[in-house]
Amino acid sequence: MDTTQALRRWEEIFEGLVNAGVRVHRDSERIAADIPWSATVTGNRAGILYVEKMNPAGHDYRIFWQPVKSAHAMDITNLSVKALVRKIHST
Repeated sequence: MDTTQALRRWEEIFEGLVNAGVRVHRDSERIAADIPWSATVTGNRAGILYVEKMNPAGHDYRIFWQPVKSAHAMDITNLSVKALVRKIHST
């Protein structure tokens, strides 16, 4: 997914979480050089939602969700917002 598609999808996911009542806020600074956008989910289901550039030479971006209680991130690029909300509430 290129930069424009990644940003569009990122906004769709973020707004969907807000509309679903998930406590989430955008991070004001990059958490890493290859992660242009990130947000933090707070509360009992805390975690980080972020976009990662997969290929430094190209324009391949993926969107991930990583619960605080897990060492592994889940690729949610193609996951529906509804399914993501269920995942957040189940972690």
